[in-house]
Parts: sequence; structure tokens; C-alpha cells
Amino acid sequence: MSVVLRLWAAEGLSASPLSDADKAKLVVGVATGKGTLGLYVKDCEVDANDGRGEVTFTDDKAEAKQFPDVGAAYQFYGRQSITRPLRPDGKPNRPLTAYNITFERI
Repeated sequence: MSVVLRLWAAEGLSASPLSDADKAKLVVGVATGKGTLGLYVKDCEVDANDGRGEVTFTDDKAEAKQFPDVGAAYQFYGRQSITRPLRPDGKPNRPLTAYNITFERI
């Protein structure tokens, strides 16, 4: 059974919340199970755009990048850019982690 990555957002929020208020809403959404499933991750080049990454999405599950298990999908999700390994705040630059995702079995 394969696994794909799918965007997930708390009710009324995007899949990439920026403000602390949005992050609080996200936590409430996770806790209450109220969320919206969105597009699938088709690919992510973490070193594209000078290390800021480039993510491509699809609404077709058949076109989504497939992984053999959740562990492999999580490893892909957390990849760090080699071109720009750190963000301006000194934390690891992992472009795909800017999005909230869920692991979906297919």
C-alpha cells in the first residue's frame, strides 16, 4: 500500500498559516477534527529558487508522488535544502514543511 502527501488546513485557513492567531486556529482544528483536505503533493525540489524550494501540486491522486510507507513520505516532507540549509532565523530550511500535510494511504 502506497502513501501520498495531501495538504490539510484547519477550517477557514490556508494550508500554510503564518500568524500566531492562524496557528492557534490550526491547533483547535486538529484537536476538534475540523479540517479541509486539499491538493496532493506532486513533487518538491528543495534546492530550487536559490534554496527556497518549489512545490508542485495536483488535484489528481494518481499524479501525486507516491511513497512505499509513511516513514519514506515523512523523510521526503522534512528534506533540508543543501543550497540554503538555514532560514534567516537560523533554523533548518525545509521548504515543504511550510505546508500542513497529512499522510494518505492509497
